[in-house]
Amino acid sequence: MAGWCGDGLRLGKNVSRRAGGPGRPGGHCLGNDVPVVRVRLQECFGLLDTPRVDDGRIPVLMDLLSPGYKSVQLTSDLRSFWADAYFEVRKELRRRYPKHSWPDNPAEAMAVRGVKKPK
Repeated sequence: MAGWCGDGLRLGKNVSRRAGGPGRPGGHCLGNDVPVVRVRLQECFGLLDTPRVDDGRIPVLMDLLSPGYKSVQLTSDLRSFWADAYFEVRKELRRRYPKHSWPDNPAEAMAVRGVKKPK
C-alpha cells in the first residue's frame, strides 16, 4: 500500500510508512522528513543498494540493528557499508552474538532472521 511520509514524500507501492524488515514494522520519518527504516542487520544481507522512496529520488536512512535490536550503524549508502564498515561492525557483533550469521560477503548472502540452525 502506498503511503506518505511527512509533507508530500510519497513512498512506493510496496513500502508502508512503518516499513521494517520483511513484513514487519520498524520505520519512521525524522522531523525533516528523512525516511528511516530500522531493521536488523542480518535481514539486509543480499540487499546491494539502499532502498529509495519518492520514485527513487530519496535514499532511505537505514538504522541497522544488532540481533538484540540495538542500533549499530546509520547509513544511506548500503553498498559502501557492505564494502567498508561492515567488517568492523561484524567483528564486534560476532563476539556478542556468536550463534547468528555473519558472512564474509553480506552483499551475496541470503537474508536471515534469527539464529543459525544446527545441522
